[in-house]
Amino acid sequence: MQSVLLETTDQGVAVRLVGEITLAEAAALKAILVEALDARSAVIDCTNLEAVDVAVLQLLLAAKRVAQKRGTTFQFSDSPQSTLASYSAAAGLPAPDDWK
Repeated sequence: MQSVLLETTDQGVAVRLVGEITLAEAAALKAILVEALDARSAVIDCTNLEAVDVAVLQLLLAAKRVAQKRGTTFQFSDSPQSTLASYSAAAGLPAPDDWK
């Protein structure tokens, strides 16, 4: 199963992160995020995310910043105690919903 999936929805796109996403998947994630940023709305679904590394956090943070500049809705779908939030905290970053 792929670990980074892009799905088109009625509202925009959903990027699903599944399993462990590391530097090895960073190029695939970047390509999908670039495509997602062209939509009017992007949801990053981290519900089935198990682990990420700093390279992935940097890509996601950069994508959120680009989305804000473009006026694209860019949100994370997961729980506050999620893997993404835990790895963000471990890297010294704020919670993903607070990224600016």
